[in-house]
Amino acid sequence: MGKGIAKSVEEIFNGVVVIICHFHFLRALGDRLYKHYYKTFSKDLDKTGIKGKLKELRRKAKGSKTRNPFAREILEELVDILDDVLSSSGEGLGYPFDLSKLRFYERCLEAEKRVDKLVERCIKAWKRVGVAYDVYNVLRRLHESSYRLDDYARILQEREVWFKKARLALRWKNGPIPLSTKVRWSDKQLKAARKGIDAFLEEVMNQKK
Repeated sequence: MGKGIAKSVEEIFNGVVVIICHFHFLRALGDRLYKHYYKTFSKDLDKTGIKGKLKELRRKAKGSKTRNPFAREILEELVDILDDVLSSSGEGLGYPFDLSKLRFYERCLEAEKRVDKLVERCIKAWKRVGVAYDVYNVLRRLHESSYRLDDYARILQEREVWFKKARLALRWKNGPIPLSTKVRWSDKQLKAARKGIDAFLEEVMNQKK
């Protein structure tokens, strides 16, 4: 609910409990939690050019005509890794419920570990598979100090914990929302929801002390 509408409702319906759609409330809450950090994080991540380069290297690895069994095996594993990195994830609800750039960053970090092992295998076998080295070097861009991706990712992950707690407290999930006109809660469900919200607010207050 916008500030102007909230003020008007308060003046006209003074003392009346105002129930706001959980989805819109959480969307506003998530935006307040993430906006500054996610905007900067996304901008810096885009500057690395990692996603486009990984797509290019995936095409190169998949289109390789090498007949060397060792190289073929490395390339097949590399394509699988890149498929995982470049796959989309989330609930399909968009920002702030889905932090797609943060998820991509996390997948890149996991991929870096896997690619590092492929490179180690190449070194031990005294065989160089150029694309694997190229992918590894591209992923290393994530750690360039000028981008501060690690710092912003950590902040976003910490705030995401609280956002998820808020979602849990409001018992909101991908589906009919509690305050939808198409859904009615029993007294027992309302009591459970109130208890969850109270517990969440108590935890928030304890963190502020």
